[in-house]
Amino acid sequence: MSRLLLRIFRNDSRPNAGMSVAFTIISALGVTVFFHAGDWPVGLLFVGLAGVYISDLFVALGSKVFERLLGLVHLLTGLWLMYLMFAVTVNFAAGFHWTV
Repeated sequence: MSRLLLRIFRNDSRPNAGMSVAFTIISALGVTVFFHAGDWPVGLLFVGLAGVYISDLFVALGSKVFERLLGLVHLLTGLWLMYLMFAVTVNFAAGFHWTV
């Protein structure tokens, strides 16, 4: 749930900490598997996701410094995900050969 909705409904963000740990472990698995398979673009995406979840863990625990970092990591990871989505789509559907 977004931080804004948590504030509107006056919910506690601390339960997000537990899910952040679980998703960080899944992201670490993705990093390991995709870099080992030589698929570095997807491995890099999982590095970004791990950064999101690690930052979210510290934000849920009350760190104000990690709020800014969380926003930056969200932005960078989102941009990389949009690039991957666009490149894969034009490669597959239109027969282009973008480097992914």
